[in-house]
Amino acid sequence: MKKNMTNKLMVTVVALAAMFGLFGMANAQELVVRSPYLQGVNLKAAIEAARERQAATNVKVDKEIKTPDVETNSVVGSPNLVGTWNVTVMGQGPNPFFAMQTFGTGGTFVDTTSQLGRLAEGPSHGVYECGTRFCNLSFEIFEFDTAGAYVGKIRLRCLITPNSVSTSFNANYTVDFINLDGSVDSDIASGTFSGVKQQVLSF
Repeated sequence: MKKNMTNKLMVTVVALAAMFGLFGMANAQELVVRSPYLQGVNLKAAIEAARERQAATNVKVDKEIKTPDVETNSVVGSPNLVGTWNVTVMGQGPNPFFAMQTFGTGGTFVDTTSQLGRLAEGPSHGVYECGTRFCNLSFEIFEFDTAGAYVGKIRLRCLITPNSVSTSFNANYTVDFINLDGSVDSDIASGTFSGVKQQVLSF
């Protein structure tokens, strides 16, 4: 009797595991994310790879981003990102897009991109800190499908290298997807962007 009950329990557990596994795969397959940061990315394959801990991203870029700047200073030290920047973003697709990024004195960050009119995603909000040579930035963006439904968030983790006078920079980024249940699929895409700081113009 006990053996039969144990067998039935095991069958039930296996069935539930298979059901949830298939459900997760279906979600990955049906998910539509239109972020320009993911242009040219096979999202289903990238998420499945991330879930198998084989993130489909550029190894060199990912290594650079995960290398900490051990001499971290205050956010308004040197280099100094405070201000608004005109940015060109190169993802994995053929076409660049553009952004305006604003870095605040308290380590806060906001930006908007030239893709906002497509209503694929909202503005970005994040935080940053600078060390002696590099700045680390992370920010999140709400994502919407073609029907306007909220489908999750993407998070960019960025390593920024400003020039010596903090008037321009180059950056690498890697992308994580934050699912509606809060789970994270890491390193599903990567790319680069560059920026030039806006200057006050006389009247």
